[in-house]
Amino acid sequence: MLWFSQYLLIWYANIPYENWFLKNQKEFYPVLIKIRFLLVMVIPFVLLISRKLKQNKILLIISSVSILIGQFIHSWIIVNVSNQSGYSS
Repeated sequence: MLWFSQYLLIWYANIPYENWFLKNQKEFYPVLIKIRFLLVMVIPFVLLISRKLKQNKILLIISSVSILIGQFIHSWIIVNVSNQSGYSS
């Protein structure tokens, strides 16, 4: 969920030196962004909406692994977008 709050802050504040990052992220990795959203938000929400599903250890493991893979994809996108655009701080 941290990635969404970062995006919301950049979008709302219209920070010019961060806009290149969002543009390049959407341009180079549109499919990975959608997969990340599914893995981090949709799958865990659907699996954890019911009380009975929350008590199933297999589904909790699936939800946890889904979030972990989604966070890995997020980190990978951040590193690769920064490397592709030649940005260095």
